[in-house]
Amino acid sequence: TKSVAYRAWRRAAVLEIVAQVPAARRIGGSVAIDIALPVKMRGDIDGRIKGILDALVDSQRIDDDRNVARLSVAKIGVDNKATVTVFEARPA
Repeated sequence: TKSVAYRAWRRAAVLEIVAQVPAARRIGGSVAIDIALPVKMRGDIDGRIKGILDALVDSQRIDDDRNVARLSVAKIGVDNKATVTVFEARPA
């Protein structure tokens, strides 16, 4: 089961995504995602990815996280928030 803190974070993340990304910019199908995490973030990178992808799905800005064709994650952010960029994935 998910913790109370995680569920609260996920609700806040969904609201933030909805506020920043108009529904018209939703990307259906295959996507590529770049995630910049804060340099001083505690915890493992892989522990952060699932929540971010789930928030993108919950906000209805992507169809399903199984449609992620490419994912890039790095600790390069300078503030205390993640920056997530989603692109339509182009076939190789």
